[in-house]
Amino acid sequence: MSSSPPCSTSRAWCDGKALAEEGFPQDRQIEGCTRLIDSGKEGPDDLIKDHFNRATAYDFEGAADKAIDDYNVVIDLQPQNAGVYGSLGMIYWVKNECDRAIGNFDKAIALNGKRMDLYFPYRGRCHFALGHFALAIADFDSALKRNANDAETLVARSFALTGSGAYDQAIADAD
Repeated sequence: MSSSPPCSTSRAWCDGKALAEEGFPQDRQIEGCTRLIDSGKEGPDDLIKDHFNRATAYDFEGAADKAIDDYNVVIDLQPQNAGVYGSLGMIYWVKNECDRAIGNFDKAIALNGKRMDLYFPYRGRCHFALGHFALAIADFDSALKRNANDAETLVARSFALTGSGAYDQAIADAD
């Protein structure tokens, strides 16, 4: 007979609270969240947290498709959650599915325009990869409003400016 951890242990694993002492094993977080989800006892707010935490653990382990499935459950339960769209966008960015990444970044930014990290590097680099130089430049400009001297963003904008034929501006950014 296999023994399951008590519900309080599953909650601690899912929330990551009990994992620091164990070196943050993602499989335990996934197990804890799965047990809570499968228990049928979780309310909507807890299910959102459980699926989000499990998705994050799956993503960390490189199980992108499982993470996407859980993030989509979160969207079904809480469609105004900007963070989940940003997380989905990042997964698609890593998978080099730029159109899907941009769609999720657009939703995240529409819900929370203060997330400057979504403009750069993520959405701006996706636009650049697709050859949408004007859109990439606009995203890099938005990021530079927050930190005008960020070297990484200036270099990225320099490349986008080069792609658009604005060589003098590209050189100025590169300098």
